[in-house]
Amino acid sequence: MLRNWKPLGCLFQHEAYFYWIPKKFPASEMLSFVNNEAARSWIDDNVKDPFYNFMDPFSQFKICSDFLKAYEILWVSPKRGGKMGQKSQQVRDVTDWVKGIKQLYMRHWDPRAILDCNEKCYFFDTKTVEERIRIWGPVPRQVFSQEELSLENILTDTPAIQIREFFLGTRGAGTPDGITSGKLVHLIPSEDRCVPHYRVGSSHIRMELLRANEKVIMQLARDLVSNAARGVIRSQNAADWLESLVALNFTKSSFTLEARQLTKGSEKATGKLTVKIKEMKHKIFNHANFDDVDFNLNTYYEPSWRTLETIDSLFVIGKILYLVQVTFSPNHPLKTAGMRRVWSAAKTKVPALEGYCVIFAIPDLSKKKGKDLVAKFKYQPYKQTTGNPVDYKIAPFKFEKGQYLYVLPDLILGCSDGEQV
Repeated sequence: MLRNWKPLGCLFQHEAYFYWIPKKFPASEMLSFVNNEAARSWIDDNVKDPFYNFMDPFSQFKICSDFLKAYEILWVSPKRGGKMGQKSQQVRDVTDWVKGIKQLYMRHWDPRAILDCNEKCYFFDTKTVEERIRIWGPVPRQVFSQEELSLENILTDTPAIQIREFFLGTRGAGTPDGITSGKLVHLIPSEDRCVPHYRVGSSHIRMELLRANEKVIMQLARDLVSNAARGVIRSQNAADWLESLVALNFTKSSFTLEARQLTKGSEKATGKLTVKIKEMKHKIFNHANFDDVDFNLNTYYEPSWRTLETIDSLFVIGKILYLVQVTFSPNHPLKTAGMRRVWSAAKTKVPALEGYCVIFAIPDLSKKKGKDLVAKFKYQPYKQTTGNPVDYKIAPFKFEKGQYLYVLPDLILGCSDGEQV
């Protein structure tokens, strides 16, 4: 698509290697370079026209950047792909450069994009690709690897204590290959490329880490979430772990969920949500249109990737669909497109559904930076990407049975002594 829009040469980085694909490829041959210095030297001497520079900020190797004549594109996106310096905008077309800005993040891969890429380029068995997505997340380097990767072997070779030390800030020589190779942990660059954070590769990997090393990893999760809730570390560094703790709360215990009703403006709450939770089955799904979700009763569904719109998990009890949004922030507008997709899929498969409830699951934020954020948490508005106002009288919004705030119990979030960072 880029070459059709503006036919230029391309510099690609993959790990430590760099590849130059000339404008007239394949009539002209591709060149390879063993490091960024060699690539830069050759380009400075031989390339006079603008070109595309695809960089890999996820790599442990140095990138080749800051060419005045290059359109720079980062292979690995942050959670929300956006233009450099324009955080509120989504990148919907990689040819959509604003005047004066020549640096873009690629949008994060989702499972559908991986499957499309396989159909056009790799031709692996579809079921094999879907299973790899379930395990590793929608990550091309793992899904399309010629190597038979074993998560069990990688976890065996990656001591839990080193994973704990890594996420608590101790990094450098001796970090296990399971982390440095990107198989277990992904580096997510910030939009200014100054303060990246690290996230576990997939929901499945998080749960397997907990299963294999429950005591150590559970305490790591609690420590990070507790510190993020107090404002000591950035919430991005604990987001995965908060989602894991919420999932465990619903799938490893039976309890009565009590959640405060959220109201609009000056409205007064008329009640609270009380739901009896029996220990649920835990299932991970791959498709953004929810094709692989059956919406069975007492099953906690969680996406295999981190950028599903509107929700982080869902479950059905009785005739109500419960949509869970896990967050550290008191401001979390709901995207209308995601809500339409999930309600349409659920209603098609379970016609008896009468409506849905949105549950915001948060840690106790009452002491974050001296502000009582729990008390200030309000009803969250729906927002359309177009910016147009939302008509609450039409589907799916007319089926909303309410929004509720669920503050996670202290016993889930207890922080160990000596790990307050």
